[in-house]
Amino acid sequence: MRLRHSPLSVTAGRAVHGKELDDDDVSGEHSRHATPRQVVAMITLVLAGLGVLVVLAVVVGVVDAAMASGWRRVAAERRENWESRQMQHHGIDHSADVDDD
Repeated sequence: MRLRHSPLSVTAGRAVHGKELDDDDVSGEHSRHATPRQVVAMITLVLAGLGVLVVLAVVVGVVDAAMASGWRRVAAERRENWESRQMQHHGIDHSADVDDD
């Protein structure tokens, strides 16, 4: 024998969910709580995602360290070019700075 819920509880369910509850929903056959297996699966998924992020960070760090000297060389060349353009733009001649003593 199934116990029927009071009209008040059905009305409350309708207010929360926007629909009437079926007998199956009211009886508790469909639990809203996750099973232990689902919890373990979710924890595993989160840990796997964190592991992927850690591996990706290590790979990016290694690649960055390997290419750093090349990027420093490019930056030095660009700075030299920029400095020479600035000197020309402001009318400063580098050859005048050299002492012929």
